[in-house]
Amino acid sequence: MSGNVIGKDEVRKSEIINISVITLAVFILTFFICPFSPLYRYIFSYDEVCYKMIVKGMTKGSLPYKDLFDHKGPLTYVILFIGYILAGKHDIGIWILSAVIDSLGFVFLYKISGLKLTKEGALLSTVLLMGISSVFVTDVNIFASGAKPDNFIFAALCISGYLFLKGTMFSKKGTYIIPLRSLYIIGVLCGLVFMIKLNVCFFYLAFVGCYFLWLIIKKKSAPFFKSSGIFLAGIATITLPVLTVMEINGSFGAFVDDYISFNLSYGSGFGGIYLMSGSVSVAGKISITVFLILCVLALLKDVMRNRIGYQKIVMFILGIITFLALTYSVTNTYVYVIFLILFLYGTNTASESITEILSSKKIVFPLSVILAALFLASVIAVSFINPFIPFEKQDYETKIEEYGKAHPDARYLFLGALTQPIYDAALPGGPSGRMFYAPNKFRSEMFDEQLQYVKNQVPDVVVFAFLPETGEDGLAEGEDAVNTFLMNNNYTLYVKYPSPDGNYLVNMYVRN
Repeated sequence: MSGNVIGKDEVRKSEIINISVITLAVFILTFFICPFSPLYRYIFSYDEVCYKMIVKGMTKGSLPYKDLFDHKGPLTYVILFIGYILAGKHDIGIWILSAVIDSLGFVFLYKISGLKLTKEGALLSTVLLMGISSVFVTDVNIFASGAKPDNFIFAALCISGYLFLKGTMFSKKGTYIIPLRSLYIIGVLCGLVFMIKLNVCFFYLAFVGCYFLWLIIKKKSAPFFKSSGIFLAGIATITLPVLTVMEINGSFGAFVDDYISFNLSYGSGFGGIYLMSGSVSVAGKISITVFLILCVLALLKDVMRNRIGYQKIVMFILGIITFLALTYSVTNTYVYVIFLILFLYGTNTASESITEILSSKKIVFPLSVILAALFLASVIAVSFINPFIPFEKQDYETKIEEYGKAHPDARYLFLGALTQPIYDAALPGGPSGRMFYAPNKFRSEMFDEQLQYVKNQVPDVVVFAFLPETGEDGLAEGEDAVNTFLMNNNYTLYVKYPSPDGNYLVNMYVRN
């Protein structure tokens, strides 16, 4: 009896240590790559600047969609708002909450691995997954900033995957019936994903949908009706309150137009295979390729060892279908973080092979810690060699800050372009107008709305970002027309500078 107790205590202690290693690694990682980290003097990532502006607007009574445009799901802003408010309206709260959510994702990947591997093997697999998805050379990798909506979805998918696999692997007498309590939680998480990025619900359509189909094929009518009903109830638990609140506050119509109608056109069209896609970074392409190779090798190993059963074949096919369906249209590097739960198949087998070669469990844990330290060191080194923002304050920063101090209530507009870093920190007044920036593939009426703001002289500051390529006259395409338009509407060029990442030249105009 005492031996069993000691054994359980050792397992529990090992579990706590492993989860602590994963959590610590995520916090260190995000401290150096997250734009909300206290390490940086302003938010350097375009998307995160936009999310922060929505959150700041919410603190002043503005509503997403109705008062401030963006096309991510409403729970994106709720999550960031909670972190911002809990830290006393400080960015560090968003960093901490993002790191907690990311940690949950990797912890549940570890728990999924633990369904098949030893605790040591599961830790090694998780570290491999984290390292390959985070190491970058010239640009961000799959894990990106750790604070994007896709990172929040990643955690929801990992928890769902753990409950789904555990329910089918350890069901009573091999019936493969997932407990209703687990299905309800999976439904809640599906609702959360729907309220962040609706197309990723394809994960649930594929895997949970196939489970429901299996119940029908096996003529398990009672479990089918109970399971599908409780799953839908979980989705409704999240979606109905959110939609009801938006209907009450008058933002539901704008939500449908921005989040559903706009995204249907925004995400349409073939984006090209990831290796050919210009929107996927070099680091991302390398990491995705490594993951796919590991998954193919894992499949070959299972076939050679005759470990490829019907259930595994179905899961592998569903994974391929999901990957292709969600990457058919234009995707950015950070989108691929949602596929880490699929890539786990490859790192699990790699971890298993490494453990077999070492032939000692005692070596696996220190190896995992060493690998984690090495990939974290590489991320830290690259972030200093190729920093996200200059270490020293630039002249243009000083000028923008001087304007902000002289005009603390100045409001700004990003004309025909994405949001730009530094303005959130330097100009506390916030954005002017609902259409305070123009997303990629923006509709003509969106730009017309911005032009009307300028004609009415609503913004105090107009920011125009353009690609660095210039013509014979030294001006970028469209720059001369914008200069003329703004000067004719009482705006003067205040400062011109290159963006820290080198992607844009930025003109800041101020109202006379």
